[in-house]
Parts: sequence; structure tokens; C-alpha cells
Amino acid sequence: MLIKLAALFSFLCLSLPSAHADNSEADVRLHSLNDSNVKGTVQFWDKKDPDGVEIHYQLEGLYPEETYAILFRKQGNCDKRDINSVTQLLTEKNLYTGDVPYLQSDEEGKVDKTVRINNASVNAAELLSSEPGPNALALRSLIVADKTNTNDPANPGERVACGVVMPK
Repeated sequence: MLIKLAALFSFLCLSLPSAHADNSEADVRLHSLNDSNVKGTVQFWDKKDPDGVEIHYQLEGLYPEETYAILFRKQGNCDKRDINSVTQLLTEKNLYTGDVPYLQSDEEGKVDKTVRINNASVNAAELLSSEPGPNALALRSLIVADKTNTNDPANPGERVACGVVMPK
């Protein structure tokens, strides 16, 4: 356990942006879940004026012309045993429901879209604070969920892809 903590601390120290940097960046490489063919990348940029994160999605293998939710998990893993656990989702400020816009796939099952969410950050330094906020997204899991059969925020739908938000 101590070795894992030391490795995480070393990774964070090497990954932390300069204190004088205007923007922090992060990437996610998505992997398919539950026999889906979804894959893609997601890029994040912290924006200081006003505070928030700009997110660019490039996804493929989605069902054509369907709606998808973006979920963030507190734990930065995509373990299939508990990927459907709602209790691990960031819920303190409803980040996974109201603040992250849904995605709509095109007729080819692709998404190429940029959105912005307020009051969020991908700066890894926030995770080193004694109480990182619920909107600190670095090293969290990002999950793509199919919203076709549900409008219930507590049941966001079948998880079709997952990846970890990795600071650059």
C-alpha cells in the first residue's frame, strides 16, 4: 500500500502544471464496456476566465442518433466489477447530471463536439489538497452512458465506454 501511495505521489508531482500556468490540460482514452464498440478520446482544458473546463469529445461506435450521458466517478478506474455502481458517481453538486451536457451521436454513431462546464477543474494540484472538491476531475473515471431507455439521473443507463482523466 505504501509503495502504491509513493508511486501516486511521484506521478502527481511530475504531472503537476506550473503554478504560473494559465491552463491545465488532461486527456482520456476511452475503452469500450459491456460488449459495445465505443472508442474515442476526450480532451480537457482548464479555463480561468470564467472558471470552468472546456471538453472536446471525439467518439465513434455509438448507436446512431442516440443521447449519451457523461458520468464522473470518484475512483479513477474502470473496473468492470463495479462500473455500474451509482454510489461511486460524483453527486455532491450533480456534476454528472445537470452540469455536463448530454451528447447526441450523429447518423454514423459519431460525436465530434466541444462543450464547457463551469466550476470544474482538471488541475491535478487540487487532488493534493486536504479536501478536493467534487468538481476536481483529474484522475477520475469518465464514463459514457446510453440514455436511450432512462431519464432517471440516478440510473444513467448502460455504460458503453470508460477512461481515466489523466493530466498532461
